[in-house]
Amino acid sequence: MSFPDATTVNGGSIEELKTISKTIPQYDLVLWMPDINNDIKQIKIVKKIGAVLIVSKVLSDCRTKIDAVTRIFKYGGNAVIAIEKESDKFKFQFIDALNNSWYTGDSIHNLSISIENLYAWTKGANRKGTLSMVNPIEHLIRINKMVQLKSAEQNIRYFGNLSTRCTKMFPSIRTINFSVLVSARNTDKNSLTPADMVQITTINGVLRYFGEKKPSVDSPIQMALYEALPAINFFIHGHALIDDAPTTKHYYPCGDLREVDEIVELVTHDFGVINLKNHGFLMFARTLDELESIATSMQFTSGS
Repeated sequence: MSFPDATTVNGGSIEELKTISKTIPQYDLVLWMPDINNDIKQIKIVKKIGAVLIVSKVLSDCRTKIDAVTRIFKYGGNAVIAIEKESDKFKFQFIDALNNSWYTGDSIHNLSISIENLYAWTKGANRKGTLSMVNPIEHLIRINKMVQLKSAEQNIRYFGNLSTRCTKMFPSIRTINFSVLVSARNTDKNSLTPADMVQITTINGVLRYFGEKKPSVDSPIQMALYEALPAINFFIHGHALIDDAPTTKHYYPCGDLREVDEIVELVTHDFGVINLKNHGFLMFARTLDELESIATSMQFTSGS
């Protein structure tokens, strides 16, 4: 093989092999072919990002090609050299992680060429990395948890609900129906999870929900608010009052649609918080960052 600066290690003890395994991240191509007993605990190896790792597996009556391919994933590799002994010769199968065979035969030279080909093919891949982000529903739930904890510090009953305009977050369903994700009815806000969010939508003038869990009783109000306030994407509602927040004029029971017009009248910005007379608060925002900022700064009234 024509790889420059190659390092070859033959022989040695298990402890020496463990030491060698720690040097693997410095190489761009690694052939890991230790001849050790299967009863010995697997030595963990880690390749550097973008490197090519090729492992080996000796086949027999009880070990098949499937076992060889499994070895690739066990080590996080790219391919495996499956080895069988036929009479006085060794036969090789060079197989990639998708079970494609790059070489079958007994020629070391041809096996080497196939390894070079797979290496070049792998390094020539046109890929783009992805960055991890916080799941927006989990972020919304975490903000709600922050508000819930604030209420618990003052021994305030919280309850309430939260929702988001899911057609903003999942644009592929915009052409079907206008939909909202709202917390399920009678859920503990202290242990809320994404599985507790219920999708609701309006079909032929009737509000419908998906799944076995019923949505919050305030769902019709929240749906009406999303329709009336197109810039707002998040609501958090709780049964407590917030300091220095404007308040609606009339007291309505939970789920009463008469509350909608009074709420819309008080919502003069795209993010903020208002109190619902004798009912609780309603926090709203365009973005999760705005919502988190409100949740961080708001304070409950001591008499709520």
